[in-house]
Amino acid sequence: MYVCVYVWQADKAGARLKQLKLKVEEGEEEMARVSAQKRKLQRDVEEQTEQAESTQRELEQLRSKMRTGGDKSRSVPAVA
Repeated sequence: MYVCVYVWQADKAGARLKQLKLKVEEGEEEMARVSAQKRKLQRDVEEQTEQAESTQRELEQLRSKMRTGGDKSRSVPAVA
């Protein structure tokens, strides 16, 4: 009688262990997916930051040209 109880408890514990291992595996897969998504978002942010900085530099150059009277080499020559 006691042997049956122990076998039943061992089977139950084995089934629970199997469930827990499956949950751990699923959790690890989810963590890997989220980490990959995070890395992609970080790359996207870096690219957008670089683009914004480039655009800001270009804007400052254009503003500087406007303050100094523009590009003299591109002015229209006087017609004789």
